[in-house]
Amino acid sequence: MAAEAPAVAVTAAFLILYVDLPVALRLAQHTDSDAPVLLQTISHLGRGEYYLAGAALLLSLGWWRLRRVAGCQLGSAMLRAGSLILGTLAIGHLLVFVLKQTLARLRPSELVRSGEYGFAAPFSGEPFTSLPSSHCFTAFAMAAVLSRLQPELRAVFFGAAMLVAVQRLLAQQHFLSDIFVSLFLALMVSSAAEALWQTAAARLARRLTRISAPARHPQRSPRR
Repeated sequence: MAAEAPAVAVTAAFLILYVDLPVALRLAQHTDSDAPVLLQTISHLGRGEYYLAGAALLLSLGWWRLRRVAGCQLGSAMLRAGSLILGTLAIGHLLVFVLKQTLARLRPSELVRSGEYGFAAPFSGEPFTSLPSSHCFTAFAMAAVLSRLQPELRAVFFGAAMLVAVQRLLAQQHFLSDIFVSLFLALMVSSAAEALWQTAAARLARRLTRISAPARHPQRSPRR
């Protein structure tokens, strides 16, 4: 994914310069005032704490299962799922936080309210936290992770993530380029988390085998 970074940067710059402003203004004019309230429920799909709780449960159950039965496929699957979710969110949200604070982009809600548009000095705080979107990153990252675990449901996962992106646009919380960058970060970080898991899986399996192996007692020679 790192090889695509220059193309992503160029595309994001194009969206920022030529697309974000007219799209945000057009959406503000034609969005029903009740729509953001109705779509607020959808935004919960982009809340990372729900997935972190699920990851903690999967890790606990997977570790417990593998301690009891070495090589258990169900335990390995749960441990992998929990590790991918936790790793993707931990690495990704740290990256998103740093980018939000350093880029310091004003949210589109301020554009609609006061006509202000642009960037500020780093670490300006709210409402200069538009780029990238935390909700969209979480939704797309979880769609990517879950698609690795259940490839046949990929369309469902990414469809749900797109609903979160639409909600953030209609709620005037993010620009189109914010969502585009969030999608790229989600794919990049989820791929990195998968690579880390593959590296650690063999070492973890050897350790669990040693833990689960029955203790061997030295044989005593018979007394004469």
